[in-house]
Amino acid sequence: MARDTTASKLPPGPTGYLFFSEHEALRDQLSLYQRIFESYGDFAKLDGLPGISWYLVARASAIEHILVTHQNRYRKPDNFNKTLALLVGSGLIVNEGESWLKQRRLMQPAFHRERLSALADCMIESTRQMLEQWHKLEDGSEVDIAAEMSNLTLTIAGKTLFGLDLRDKAELFGASLRQALGHVSEKMNNPFTYPEWLPTKENRNFKKARHNLIQVVNEIIETRRKTGGDRGDLLSMLMAAQDESSGEKMNDAQLRDEVITLLVAGHDTVAATLAWLYYLVGCNTRVQEKLQAEVKAHVNEALTLEDLPKLSYTRLVIDEALRLYPPAWGQPREAIEDDEIDGYFIPKGRIIAVSQYLAQRHPDYWKEPLKFHPERFLAEDELAKDRPKFAYFPFGGGSRMCIGNNFALMEAQIIVAMISQSFTIELASNQTIKPDPTFTLRPDGPVLVKLKKAK
Repeated sequence: MARDTTASKLPPGPTGYLFFSEHEALRDQLSLYQRIFESYGDFAKLDGLPGISWYLVARASAIEHILVTHQNRYRKPDNFNKTLALLVGSGLIVNEGESWLKQRRLMQPAFHRERLSALADCMIESTRQMLEQWHKLEDGSEVDIAAEMSNLTLTIAGKTLFGLDLRDKAELFGASLRQALGHVSEKMNNPFTYPEWLPTKENRNFKKARHNLIQVVNEIIETRRKTGGDRGDLLSMLMAAQDESSGEKMNDAQLRDEVITLLVAGHDTVAATLAWLYYLVGCNTRVQEKLQAEVKAHVNEALTLEDLPKLSYTRLVIDEALRLYPPAWGQPREAIEDDEIDGYFIPKGRIIAVSQYLAQRHPDYWKEPLKFHPERFLAEDELAKDRPKFAYFPFGGGSRMCIGNNFALMEAQIIVAMISQSFTIELASNQTIKPDPTFTLRPDGPVLVKLKKAK
């Protein structure tokens, strides 16, 4: 339906074309967007090249309009879906329309809270095994907490998804995943990359990385088809899932795409969140002492699933880490019809970069927004009661909200609680750690910490 746009206007923004004036900056969109936000506000227009422009949005009311109240006017852009599909096929994250809805309904039961609770023991046991290895180290030893969390979450993903220990594949799988995600991110953000059919070094490396990932997943699915049986893991749940109306189940190609999607989302995003959490906690003695005191007060010797609701401060720390460093730091949408938001004209076909990173650091919504302060999420915080819903949305919003958000939060809470029970984490000195916005927002290198046994 056409809309009256006579009273509408275009958002403010920089003059000129960014691909000429800010070509290098476009490789670090996070820093560029931060500068645009500081200069032009939370609703800005960016021109890349003649005929190529997009909007940057960090205003909570506009985000709610796009993701929830008028989500039928927006979709994920083809460039995003087709590029990510190079890695995840037709997985849930890139699917659209009726096909997406059918797949979402098929998968939803596997992520109900009662089904997820059966996976908690895998998370607890995997974390216990990691802590056992830490205890063998000399007190005060340095480790790369980003690598440790990546290996741990891959182990947990293997056990909860497949009932398998993937630790022997951690190095190959992790390297292949990072290679593939880097390639996908470059294709999304650079209109001048070579087509996939050209045998460039980058394309060959991507195909090799994707082959490694698919080979692991296909072998697991093939073995499970032969052995059968419900092992209580997510793969069993997905293989048993049936469409309510047709009775159809997922074929091997659908299973493969959804499993790769879950591996990408469930492993990389949680690992990135925990790496940032320990970057923040590792230089904040007060927060760490409160974490340890809470665990000591509410957990006996061994953590159980029933302890998690009592660990409210642990959850606040995770929420605050997700606020400052959301793993999905932005999400693109395309207008499928003319629209108007807060007086600004949104033409059909316009791409909108909705930014969690900027909204969750917006000074209108958060007092001292760059400060690490977990208590800000408490109801008695002076801004909490008036804070708009989409000032904080690390898992997205609307019908496309991340299906695995409860899984991720349960996993993070278990890991943080068990580490707090055994160790004090101290950030090593003389480090410069910056965000790497290559798809998932992760530290750009090692995050070195000292492990000190808790007293």
